[in-house]
Amino acid sequence: MKWPDLKDLGGLGAWWLVIGAALLLLLWEGGKKWVPALVEWAVKRVAAALAGTRLLRRWSLRRYRRQVAVSSAKLPVLFATDLGVDVGRVYVPLKAVGPGNGDDAYSRIRATDHVVVLGPPGSGKSMLLRHSMLTWAEGEGRGRVPVLVELHRCNGNQTTLEQLVVEQFDRDGFPKASRFVERALKSGRLSVLFDGLDEVSAAERARVALWLRDFVRSHPTCQVVVTCRTAIYDRNLAPEIDAAFHVLEFDERLIRRFLRQWPGMHGVDRLLSALRDNPRIMRLAANPLLLTMIAYLYGDDAHQERVLPHSRAEFYQEATQALLSRLKHSANRYQGPAKKAVLRRLALLTQDMPEATADRRTLGYEQVLAEISTMLPKLTIDGSEAEAVLREIVDRSGLLLAVDGGERYQFAHLSLQEYLAAEALAQDRAGLLARYRRSPEDWRETVKLWCGTVAEDSAPMIEAVWALDPVLAFECLADAQVVDPRVADGITEHFRARLSESTPEVVKAFGAVAADPRPRGRAIFWSLVESVRAGGGEVPATVLAATKLPEAAEVLLEMGAFAELISMGDLAVPVLAAATGRSDARRALRAIATPAAAQVLASLIWDDSDDAYSAGWHLAVLIADPEVEAALAEVEPKAGVPRLDWVWVPFRDSATPNIAVVAARIAYLLATSWSFDGDPGPIDPRLVIPLTSVRASARLRKGIARLPARERELVRSHLESETVRRRWGSFPRLHRTVTSRDEVVEFLDHAVATGVPEWEVDWVCYAWAVAVGLEPLELLLLGTLRPGVRRELLRRLIRGAEFQPLLREGHKAFVVRERDWTEIDRAAPVYEAQRGRAVLLAVLMASAFWLVSIAATSVGLLHGWRWGPPAVGVAVWALTAGAMVLIGLALRDRDLPLAVVVPFIGVFSYDDWNAYTKIRNLRDFVTSVVAVLFALSGPVAITTVLLTCGAAFGWLETAALLVLWAAAVVGLLVHADQKQRAASNPLRGLLELDELAARGRTSVIAG
Repeated sequence: MKWPDLKDLGGLGAWWLVIGAALLLLLWEGGKKWVPALVEWAVKRVAAALAGTRLLRRWSLRRYRRQVAVSSAKLPVLFATDLGVDVGRVYVPLKAVGPGNGDDAYSRIRATDHVVVLGPPGSGKSMLLRHSMLTWAEGEGRGRVPVLVELHRCNGNQTTLEQLVVEQFDRDGFPKASRFVERALKSGRLSVLFDGLDEVSAAERARVALWLRDFVRSHPTCQVVVTCRTAIYDRNLAPEIDAAFHVLEFDERLIRRFLRQWPGMHGVDRLLSALRDNPRIMRLAANPLLLTMIAYLYGDDAHQERVLPHSRAEFYQEATQALLSRLKHSANRYQGPAKKAVLRRLALLTQDMPEATADRRTLGYEQVLAEISTMLPKLTIDGSEAEAVLREIVDRSGLLLAVDGGERYQFAHLSLQEYLAAEALAQDRAGLLARYRRSPEDWRETVKLWCGTVAEDSAPMIEAVWALDPVLAFECLADAQVVDPRVADGITEHFRARLSESTPEVVKAFGAVAADPRPRGRAIFWSLVESVRAGGGEVPATVLAATKLPEAAEVLLEMGAFAELISMGDLAVPVLAAATGRSDARRALRAIATPAAAQVLASLIWDDSDDAYSAGWHLAVLIADPEVEAALAEVEPKAGVPRLDWVWVPFRDSATPNIAVVAARIAYLLATSWSFDGDPGPIDPRLVIPLTSVRASARLRKGIARLPARERELVRSHLESETVRRRWGSFPRLHRTVTSRDEVVEFLDHAVATGVPEWEVDWVCYAWAVAVGLEPLELLLLGTLRPGVRRELLRRLIRGAEFQPLLREGHKAFVVRERDWTEIDRAAPVYEAQRGRAVLLAVLMASAFWLVSIAATSVGLLHGWRWGPPAVGVAVWALTAGAMVLIGLALRDRDLPLAVVVPFIGVFSYDDWNAYTKIRNLRDFVTSVVAVLFALSGPVAITTVLLTCGAAFGWLETAALLVLWAAAVVGLLVHADQKQRAASNPLRGLLELDELAARGRTSVIAG
């Protein structure tokens, strides 16, 4: 069939052509838009269908890590969200109370699989878990997989904890995680972080606690961490979760560190000075949440005119007023007092929720709108604007947060909710008292804040509380604005008479009351001081320390209460500075660890007294803190004192020259004495690594060849211990006496390759270091390094301790020099001596000499041997020719530098020569004879050339040429050796290892 031409169709065909082109264009444009969307939809459906299966488990975990990194990266409290505050940046490591007081909270949690973390409101418990999630997500994600579950989700429903875990995975980007969670719970691969047992309603808390105990029993190999407010926890998780520790509040050093890390912070020293002058607000700053508010409200130089308030209630009042009135992008539509009235109503409603039906943390969206609509007419605002009022409160103040996608709302922190509830009940003392009687745990903080809020006499309330809880009544005195002196004095005297047997809560309350700058507080404080100076042993030092007053520090020094002085931070530094002749005072300054404390210690290091050496050891610990290092740069050093300047060369900064002098002096004090007070502590590796590597390397070199019997037995006893034998039963060398470095090196290589625990490898290295005779000071310094760094340093020293001939192939082992440390900051050059031009030229020059030597010997034999019998000439020729044959074999094996150079300079290591003296058979005898002859061939060849060519061309000319030739060869080899050493510096990368140990853990809690 023949198709007609388009022209035969006339105008109609043209129209069809246009219509067809238009349709094709529409299909093309639509395809570009809809086909990718269709493909994406299909991919999502397939992924959703396969989610949770083993096929996509790895993909789902990567997606989960990415989502956790995003959701945990921002600080989720208060007003700081608009600043973009980075959790990883502002987080300050928490400390734990209990055995090992002051330990890092992370290490305490990692030490056990099941633990309860306790602390007051805003102490950083939730942030501890959130930062752990972030650290895991930003690391390699190895080990246990963590999941953060908020326990307030248990309120008002019967959802199991296992289902809550699955739902949390789903929220964090791991769809259909039920199968994964089931398997991970069975295998112990999960680390479940349950946050906020205290946020479960009182009526349901016992049920949830029972669920937690059942969860641990059902999944004993998984890690379970639960956080709870100290006042709420009654050990209802024991015995399944028996371990518990209390989070320490911030000391001044951590407060300073937090403030310096806060974005946009100015005037840290000014703010700290103001806090020291106001002990009651300084106590608030010890709480991370409240410190966040202080940093935001008072941390900018623009706020210098603001005066810090004197009580908790005043602080909350000022903070809420400032946050409700602040401008974010444009003017507020609604007045701050109106919005605060709304918040008071919502706080009371939330705090007042029936325990059996809901929690005290969240309100539903519809309920919030209904309450706001009811209140607005009383505030002369139309009820229809409830949504706008809610949005302005949430978006601009940060005091109220939208959760669960905006379906529910909660206050940024429970303490704010309690304060606003106290304000709501300011005129209803009976109502508050009734609520406290009904639920003491839930209303305890509200009662104390009420006493600081109302302008009327708080005595009736305090007396009523006294009958129920005397300790709470005493705590109320620290907050009360107005109180009948008769009531206050009676309560104070009651606890004063029982100070020696007081609980920590009473001691803390007593300190708060005595720190009150009003006449009553001052009278109480000075009466305590008089009692102490009069020999009143019933006044604990902790009470005076709790006042945070400079006058208290002087009394504590008289009492010798250095632990309490440490708790006072920089307030105690001036007092301790006057007592630095006492070792306790120097230890206290190191424990305070602030820049001011470090500067006091630095003033002691410029003479040769025991105090100077002691201060040097303390500063060696403190200088690792960047803030302390910056403060030491302001110290004026003294000239003419011994120093080790090379130690600080890699870190020298022309902008701060003083710190290099101070650090060099500290290094000298470390290297020449161990007059330290108590535990030397974790010394800065920038000091330990150079001092130990240079000193220990030379000593290890002397000890490697042949160990005396006593030292061999010492190493053997370590390597063949029962613990190591169980782990290394299949490693044969551990069951034989250690006789050489090679056996230890083989063990280390095998250990690294098979992933042996660090402590076992560290143990073997340490045993070897002891066996070869390292000095006690060197061992002490090594012991202060982190285990991973110490293991790698000893491993490198042991491998490099044996002296090796110049430019042996693969040469990386040499005695560590000071220069190796001063050049660690240089980039590692890529260099292979065997293929370098310098070595090749040296080989050519050396080979030319051997040819000249053979030729000269041959000419001497042909024209008559003039230097003895002809047999001597033949022997010389044979020796030279034989050496040339050996050189040829070495050239074939690519061991050319060693083969050419050794005959000339006669270099043999002690180990090599020792091997030649062990003659056990004919082969050993022949090998030893050949080695000796080979070593003699160089001097013989030089002598032959000198005699033969000297007679022909002149002795002076020949000697000069030989010297120039030798200098050229040696110069080329030295140049190559230096480049090889630079490329294989054994100290390079050790500091990075320490930083990884400190900061680069793939998981903090879940690991």
